[in-house]
Amino acid sequence: MEKTIDLIYDTALKPELWPELIQQISKDIDMGSATHIDTNQLTRIFGGHFERAVDISARVGDVEEQGEIFESALERHPLPAIVLDSVAGIRKANTRYSDTDSFLAWKECSDHRI
Repeated sequence: MEKTIDLIYDTALKPELWPELIQQISKDIDMGSATHIDTNQLTRIFGGHFERAVDISARVGDVEEQGEIFESALERHPLPAIVLDSVAGIRKANTRYSDTDSFLAWKECSDHRI
């Protein structure tokens, strides 16, 4: 069952794992029948994990959407624009900035990273 629980959370982050998760749950149901664990017990065991995994998936989706909105806004900015991290490294740059000589100068400076 531990493998199934891990797979529940992995599937929340990588939806392409659903077929593997379904197969693993089927194995757990078959194993549960052999060990006298009924489907209701499995539902109780996995239910809370599914609820948390769905919440994680929704939060990740929200963060990804916010990032896409931010990048879109940065790209629409009419002037070269950059976003720096706490040590002045470039986190994001729009294409207008990337097309300028200042970008090349910044990139060549050993104290900064892209």
